[in-house]
Parts: sequence; C-alpha cells; structure tokens
Amino acid sequence: MGTAPTPSTRRPELTGTTGNRPRSLDLVFAALAAALAVFHLLVALSGTTPGHAALIEVVLAVLFVPAFAVWRSRVVPAAIALTVLTVVWTVNWFTALPANLGVSPFLVAVPMVVYSTARYRSDLLVPCVFTACQAVWCFFSPLLWWWTPDHFERATGVQAASWVALQWLVLGLVFVSARSARSAERHLVAEQEAVRERERAGVAREIHDVLAHSLTLINMQAGAGLMLGGGVTDRRAEILSTIQKVSSEALEEVRGIVVTLRDDSPPTSVTGMAGIRDMVGEFRSAGLTIEASLPEGEVSDSQVVRLTLRRVVQEALTNVLRHQGPGSTVALTVEVTDEVRVVVDSRAGGPVPRRTPHSGAGLTGVRERVEHLGGTLDVDVSDPAHAHLVAGFPVVVAS
Repeated sequence: MGTAPTPSTRRPELTGTTGNRPRSLDLVFAALAAALAVFHLLVALSGTTPGHAALIEVVLAVLFVPAFAVWRSRVVPAAIALTVLTVVWTVNWFTALPANLGVSPFLVAVPMVVYSTARYRSDLLVPCVFTACQAVWCFFSPLLWWWTPDHFERATGVQAASWVALQWLVLGLVFVSARSARSAERHLVAEQEAVRERERAGVAREIHDVLAHSLTLINMQAGAGLMLGGGVTDRRAEILSTIQKVSSEALEEVRGIVVTLRDDSPPTSVTGMAGIRDMVGEFRSAGLTIEASLPEGEVSDSQVVRLTLRRVVQEALTNVLRHQGPGSTVALTVEVTDEVRVVVDSRAGGPVPRRTPHSGAGLTGVRERVEHLGGTLDVDVSDPAHAHLVAGFPVVVAS
C-alpha cells in the first residue's frame, strides 16, 4: 500500500529539547532517591549523627527525588537543581565535621548533570558551563578526604591533584560520550534525510516519465481529433474536448506534484505533534471518523523518532481510507514512556474495496523505518473490515 500525498518536510535539525513527560529510567533514579531519603530519615531518628546535619540530609534527599524524576525531560531545570543540591549537601558534609556523614550516593548527580546537558542541548555553552561548575566542585569533593583512626584528613599535594584529575577524567569521558551520542544521532538524521531525498527524486522522475508523457500524448490526440472536423459529431466533439480539458488539468497537477517532490524547502510543521494533529484533521475531512488520543508535548527530541511517528500514523490512516473506505471509524492512540507506542484500530463503515496487486508496499517501508530504530511493527488485517496496527520504537535513538 502506498501513502497519500502529504506536504513535504524540511530537513530536520536536532533541537536539544526533550518531551515534558518523565522517562522510565529517570523515574527509577527518583525511586532510588526516595529509598535513600527513607534511609536518611531512619539515620536521623537513630541519633547517630548531629541533629541538624542529619535533618538537612533528609530534606536534601527528599528534594533530590523530583530533580532525578525530570533529569532528561527538563534538562536545564534538573541540572540547576542537582547542582545546587550537590553544593548544599557538600556544605552540610563539611559543617558536620568531624562527624562522619559518609560519601552519599547522591554524588552520582555530578556526572549526570554533565551527561544530560551535553547529550540533550544543541548548543555548547550550556553544557560547558555546567561541566565547568562540576569541575570546580571537584576541588571541594568529599572524595578528597579519608578517615584516619582519629579524624578526617584531606589529601594534599600530588595525592590531591591526582584525585582531582581522576574526577576530571571521568567528567571529561562523560561529556565526550554524550556529545558523541548526539553527533551519531545527527549523522543518522542526515543519512535518513539523504535516503528520503533520493526516494523523492526517484518518485518525481517516475511520475514525470510515465504519467506526464502519457497525459501529453492523450492531450495531443484529443486535440488532433478535434481538428479533423468533418466526420466528428457534436457529441464526439464534446467528449474529445472533455478529454483534452481533463488531461490538461491532470498534466498540470502532475507537474505540480513533481515540483513538490523535488522541493528542498517544504514546511517543517509536519515533523511535530502539531503536524500530526493537522494530518488527523485532514483524514477526518476525507471521511474517516477518528478518535485520537495524542500526547500534549513532543514525543522526543529526536527528529528521526518524530518523523518515524508521523510516517506510521500517516500510513495507517491512509490504508484505512484506501482499503476500508470513507465512513470507517478509527481509534488512534500515541503513548510515550521509554518508547513511543502507536495503536491504530479501525473498522470499515461499509463494503470493503478490493485490494490492489501492490498492497503492502507502504507498510513495508514504514516497517523498515521502525526496525531501523530498533522497534517493531505488527499489523493484523485477517479481517479486511477490522484492521489493527501496533508500533513501538525507542524515544531516544541509540548511538
């Protein structure tokens, strides 16, 4: 099955923003932080550490929970919160000396801030600022201290420099890894765009070579028939005039389609959820009754993922219109957790049109897109009057 003609898309650019919905891994970190908050509360109630220091640790542990929950969905606010909380925790740690508060697992927030800003921000300024802040923090890190039988002692000289350098090395590796993952995604976007442009050029060429030439020949033959005069009756002249007029209009439309397919600067609105909502509206106008449940924000910062989502929805609705006909009812659901899940359930509103010999070509192309992202696409059309499609693919493109 092919796809219905739709507006073209501009070459997508990585945006460096993510959807507002918390991701599953972030919620796992938040759950661990909540468990750690309970542990700090139990420690505070046991009275084994100074009262004010233990109480502050409990408050900080609780505040870490929402910061971890939006670590990658609200990158900059989460990075600010994690940085501030880490600094306050460090100050509290020093204030409690010589009491031993231990090295908190919350220190994992330091490399997490570096990763999230470097991975999900398109600019370099914000990631570099946050990375620099974490690098400065390394000079005051509790990791530079160790417990002797009598007291805490801070590393000095070469030993201190070595510990700082080790922390910088870890942060540097995290930063480079995150930017490399982003660069790999950008390369994948460019690669898929190149494939799409080649496909568009090929389709444009085939349309021009087959339809345009055939319509031109029909138009010329109709015109020649009109010029014969003599034996042409009024009715035949009317028919020939209609053929010439329709073929001329069709030829202009074909040329318009070819120009559209070859255009490098079509609108960008189709790559986001707003474009999908517009597309759903167009299919409603074409005769489908669609009940759509769509997320409010964007499903991903990845344009590859957004474009794949659009193609899945577009192909599914096109197939309903083509193979089940106008009047069909459709339940469309798009859900986002750690993956994008699309469910399309449709029922024909009348007799089901006969399938064409080339049915399935469009779905094959969509399945290839989905599988390229590491996802799956399942279609059940065992009952022609009732079709069911389920697609799932990652929110983040693997590096």
